[in-house]
Amino acid sequence: TTTEKTDITGIQEVGTYSFSGITTGIYVATNYAYMIDRTSGMLRIVDISNPKNPNEISNYHPKLDKESLCDVCVNGKYAYLTSDKRMFTIDISNPSNPKEVSIYNEASGDIFIVGNYAYVYTGGTPSAAFGKIDISNPQKPKRISGQYGYSNTGNAKFYVDGNYLYMINGKLQIIDISDPKNLKEIGISNTGGNSIQVAGKYAYLASSEGLTIVDVSDPKNPNVIGQRDTQSLIDIFVLGKYAYVTSTFFGLYVIDVSDPKNPRIVTQYNIQYEISGNAVSGIFVTNGYVYMANSKGGLLILKCI
Repeated sequence: TTTEKTDITGIQEVGTYSFSGITTGIYVATNYAYMIDRTSGMLRIVDISNPKNPNEISNYHPKLDKESLCDVCVNGKYAYLTSDKRMFTIDISNPSNPKEVSIYNEASGDIFIVGNYAYVYTGGTPSAAFGKIDISNPQKPKRISGQYGYSNTGNAKFYVDGNYLYMINGKLQIIDISDPKNLKEIGISNTGGNSIQVAGKYAYLASSEGLTIVDVSDPKNPNVIGQRDTQSLIDIFVLGKYAYVTSTFFGLYVIDVSDPKNPRIVTQYNIQYEISGNAVSGIFVTNGYVYMANSKGGLLILKCI
C-alpha cells in the first residue's frame, strides 16, 4: 500500500546503493526494493528498512537463454520477472532466500499485475500482442485471454485500470479487456509517450516533450486537457495530487496535478548526468519516499519534505 505526503515543498537525498550494471526495473514492497540488473541478468533484493543505509541482502539469477531481463512486479509473496522471452515466478516470502517457482514461456517486456492476473506482452517487433495471465496458482500460470495484436514501434508501454488497458505506442490506445476472449480497441488519441499511469479519470503520459494529462472518463473519446513542458521525461509515478516524473538527464520533477488543466512544477531534484553518466531509468513512490533506479546501476532514495 502506498501513501502520500499531502504537501510537498522540496526533495532531499537520504541514501544510495550502487552496483555495476544496467537497471531496467524497480518495484518497492514493504521494506525491500526489487531491482532488475540487466547487465548481470539477475534480480537484486535491497533492504531499505533504513533508508539511509540500503543494503543488498540477496539476488536471484534465472537461467537465461539468449535473453535479457526486462521488468519486475511484486504481488504478495511472489516476484514476477519478465525477460524478452519468458516470465519467472519467484517466491520471496523469505527475501534473503528467493526461490524459483515456475517459468512461463509466452511473456516478455513490461508486466502489470492486478489481483490474480498478470498482463504481459507476448510478441516482439514489428508485430506484437499482449495477453492476460492467470497467476492464482503461481506454480502453473496460464493465459486466459485472447491476444490483442498491434504494430509495435519499439517503445510500447501500458497500464491497466478496471476494464481497460491503456497502451502508448506512438499514440494512446484504450483497449476494453472486460471480455478476456474479445479484447478490442475502443478509444484512441494521437498523444504518445515513454510511460503512462492512470489515476481516477485521467491518464498521465510522460514523453520527451513533457507531461500530458488526458481525460479518459469517456474511454471512447480520450481528450487532452493539460500539459507541462519539461525535458526528456522517461518514467512516471502518480500518487495523490502529485505526479513524480523522471527525466533522462535532469533527475526528478514533482508536479502538482490537482488542477489537471494547469499542472505545475512544485520542486525538482537534479542529477549531475554529465559527471556521473547516470540516467534515471525507473521510479517508485511510497510512504513519503521516492526510489529511483539509474541506468548505470544503483538506487537513489529521496525524501519528500
